[in-house]
Amino acid sequence: MTDTKDFPMALKEWRQKQGLTQKELGELLGLSNWAISNYEQGREFPSKEIAIKLASVMCININDVPSYRHQPLRCDAPLDEEEQRFAEQHHGCIYAYLNKHRLSESDWYDIVVFGYLHAVKMWFVRSDLHKYSFLTIAYNYMRSAVSTEMRKQRNRSEYRLVSLDEVIPGTNGLTYADMLCDPRDCVGI
Repeated sequence: MTDTKDFPMALKEWRQKQGLTQKELGELLGLSNWAISNYEQGREFPSKEIAIKLASVMCININDVPSYRHQPLRCDAPLDEEEQRFAEQHHGCIYAYLNKHRLSESDWYDIVVFGYLHAVKMWFVRSDLHKYSFLTIAYNYMRSAVSTEMRKQRNRSEYRLVSLDEVIPGTNGLTYADMLCDPRDCVGI
């Protein structure tokens, strides 16, 4: 049985042994070459239906093809012991990131740490990331966490709650409540 960590590399080897390009394999499976690329990069795993087709096309055991239900990429999954040790050893890069980007530890640590933990998880799941330094991977995931939070904050600031008793600017005292009609008067509007 192929481990989900080994599947991306195994798929590429199987495809190349068959003399197929990603596009050709995609056509055989009814997928785009982008889907095959995502499988080979470990970004996605095939659905159960695609896993069955893939096993048939490649003449491999179905148990060697993990499907989405086996996908171990959930960032809310607890770190195993090895991942915990690794996370502890590299924990200082969180502070280095915060300092480099002049982000307040009290305001941003809780945001950045989730990106960091996701980077640790991905480091162990996707061996193809090892061509980069862990620091590069961690910084990318932490930057993504910060960007997501900033986007959320911007979106929140676009919408402001107002009281119905609040005066509408530029209306000489008209309130939002004044703009509502009595439900008995609004029939047919």
